[in-house]
Amino acid sequence: MDTRTIVTVLCLGLVGVLCGCGGSGGGGLPVVVPGDGGVPAPPRDGGPYPQTLTEVSPITGTTLGGTIVTLKGTGFLHEVFEIHAVLFGEKGSPNWEILDDETIVAESPPGLRGDTTIYLIGDNAPENDGVLLLSGFTYVAPIVYVAQGAGAAAPRLWEVDLATNLVTLVGTIGFEIDGMSMAADGNLYGVESSAPHRLIRISTATGAGTAVALLRDSVTALPVEIRDVTFVADELYGRTAGNALVHIDMAFGTVTALEDPLPAPFGSALVAVQGGQLLLSSDAPDGLLYEHDPISGVTRAGPSVPFGVAFDSLAAVDALLYGIDAEPSDPAEVDLFRIDLATGEVLAVAVLPPFASAIARER
Repeated sequence: MDTRTIVTVLCLGLVGVLCGCGGSGGGGLPVVVPGDGGVPAPPRDGGPYPQTLTEVSPITGTTLGGTIVTLKGTGFLHEVFEIHAVLFGEKGSPNWEILDDETIVAESPPGLRGDTTIYLIGDNAPENDGVLLLSGFTYVAPIVYVAQGAGAAAPRLWEVDLATNLVTLVGTIGFEIDGMSMAADGNLYGVESSAPHRLIRISTATGAGTAVALLRDSVTALPVEIRDVTFVADELYGRTAGNALVHIDMAFGTVTALEDPLPAPFGSALVAVQGGQLLLSSDAPDGLLYEHDPISGVTRAGPSVPFGVAFDSLAAVDALLYGIDAEPSDPAEVDLFRIDLATGEVLAVAVLPPFASAIARER
């Protein structure tokens, strides 16, 4: 693909928190509160404030920012000690909102790898530089794994550091992989692109693949070719070569088609995004995206990526979507594209090894 940077507007209903800010004082980049070295000092003995902060989820996020963090506690709507900023270290959250007296959601800004602190800044706390509550948070390097499929002499697993776009070989898989996803427990799974079509567990330490189960139709018991897979919580979903959305029993390899068929034209990739929705990519020239709710079974057409961008596989990293170019201009090179779901920017960020066909994010 000759065009290296494509800008479009993707207005997906999957990132409402990212697009909306405000609430009781949310939104905008707040001024860093003065303190020791620019960092607010912690409250003495927990602070004499009526609020509590009991839970932060998740407690880690990528250095790229964009992680939606939920803060749970009490007293967030207190009329005297009003919260007016959420800081991650010295940087303010670009979008945050108080949902109710016990819940705040905040988008993490970009940060440096390592431990930092979330600060809730409020009024009437001058003796503590405005800090009402604080909790730990850790920035980690964003990683995706890329596997090679049909055509590769010795299919391998590669690691891509999205902070530096550095592509590093992990090891030889031993199986051609057509789709891949990482479970919540950190185990990486892929589906075999050629017969006999098995579910493969892949080591992120060595790259070695181990066959788990033969993929068979739950009704006919015939082998099923799966083109891509993704986890929603602990459940594995797949997309067949015939464009059927299916559920995969990981213990037995049983493939069960869901009731609602996916729209034509046949697609090539799917991925679970924030909120448990599935985002599906078409291999049609318009690069159309679809949104699917696995609970209601409703599928609706989404926006299209211009100039015929289509993807072989997708991985969601917070508010960013990464895809492997299905039709690279040079067969010897495969581009990794990044789609910013908040701004609509589409950018080629790295060149992957030939025959790269599957991508999965590190949990």
